[in-house]
Amino acid sequence: MGAPWLPFALCAALTSLICLFSWKKRLLRQSACVLALLTGLCFFLFGGWLLWGMLILFFMSSSLAGKLGKHRRAGAGREGTGRRAAQVLANSLPALIAAFFYWLGGQAPLLMAALGAIAAAASDTWASEIGVLSRKSPVSILTLRPVRAGLSGGISPLGCLAGALGSLCIALPAGLVLLSFPAFWAVFLGGCGGCVADSLLGASLQAKYLGQDGELTEEPYGPSGPNRLFSGLRSMNNDWVNGLSAAGAALLSSCFWLLFRA
Repeated sequence: MGAPWLPFALCAALTSLICLFSWKKRLLRQSACVLALLTGLCFFLFGGWLLWGMLILFFMSSSLAGKLGKHRRAGAGREGTGRRAAQVLANSLPALIAAFFYWLGGQAPLLMAALGAIAAAASDTWASEIGVLSRKSPVSILTLRPVRAGLSGGISPLGCLAGALGSLCIALPAGLVLLSFPAFWAVFLGGCGGCVADSLLGASLQAKYLGQDGELTEEPYGPSGPNRLFSGLRSMNNDWVNGLSAAGAALLSSCFWLLFRA
């Protein structure tokens, strides 16, 4: 008879190693590492190896996508020092809430919701990190007018393709593990829908400021003080947009699951 605590101990050890590696490589800040560790353990408790594995797959694939656009982002002034705790929370909280209720009731639509939220986070991250490599200038998803590369709400053919591949990165292995075509399509379409919602919210409600150099920016403060609000809601930053779009993807994936299973 095996020890019931052994799978959890193995998960804790693997998650700790991944978080330590991420901190050493400056993929996550210290506070984000602690939150990522707790999040990974919760995903395992609520959804077993499936949800934990999809979370790790999202993080590792998104980190790889980020490496591809590293130099272009640095040239655009977007090079950072690793993801913040708020970014980890925004990307994981909707999926974690769905996973918790799935753990309570074991209902398949809630599992699809959790997977769809992870797929949306992957889709948006891939679209942002790889889309910045596009040689064609992005356009606003609302007005179709050219916008600065890296500004929320901008889309490009390369970014759209990358977003679809990011969602596929989660949907395909999830569908294979569950041996379910409806699960694959529900997660894939929900993830893509969440990415579209992210762009729509980014173009309409996310706060954008007029920088001191006359360019639009998402940073509320510049070198000489606060920037002037140009459009959107001051309280709606990129973290809120990511969280809301992931929540929308969770709802979409559960609805697609019910539709395909009908």
